Amino acid sequence: MISLHGHVLRGSLRLDFDLDVEPGVHYVVGPNGAGKTTLLRVLAGLEALDGGELAIDGQTVDRPAGGRFVAAHRRPVAMAFQDHRLFPHLSVLDNVAFPARRRGASRHDARTAARRHLESVGVGDIARRRPRELSVGQQQRTAIARALATPAALLLLDEPLAAIDDASRTLIRSRLRSATHPTTVWVSHDPSDVEAGSRRISVEGGAVRQTLGS
Repeated sequence: MISLHGHVLRGSLRLDFDLDVEPGVHYVVGPNGAGKTTLLRVLAGLEALDGGELAIDGQTVDRPAGGRFVAAHRRPVAMAFQDHRLFPHLSVLDNVAFPARRRGASRHDARTAARRHLESVGVGDIARRRPRELSVGQQQRTAIARALATPAALLLLDEPLAAIDDASRTLIRSRLRSATHPTTVWVSHDPSDVEAGSRRISVEGGAVRQTLGS
């Protein structure tokens, strides 16, 4: 359960949040520049609220009035953003294994799980490469595999299929929809990504609120 009620200020612009997000997959819709990525960054801990409160699974992670702000790496959140954020000094396999290793898993167990996630998005054959050796699409798949491998209450996806070739999108779209994370918040401009009748989060006119799917 995510509870987000507050706002952020960007110069003279204000974006207001009014959300109580239950477990499940929620698609974020709205025009370009409306604040969809800002919403994800606030949830992730990459941007702070200027007022209000954000709680994830009952834990307050951002409340300016009380001086409370939990850093991104301490939140129960997994992310796959458009800029990939891969560690350049690690192999693809160790990039995907990193979240489990950070939580105390053995190298063998973390790598075994990482291989499984890489194979699930169709890039098991690039495990030994470094990010600089990958195409943009391969980098995106690696970022998706790492997010899937991250144990977390909340999975954040910012246009996760934008760099994926058309032939592979169906496979990866299905994989993301079946992720084991309790809650997924997914930004996309592709109508194929958004399931009919799904739960939506609408970002428009300086406000972020829940809407009914159609």
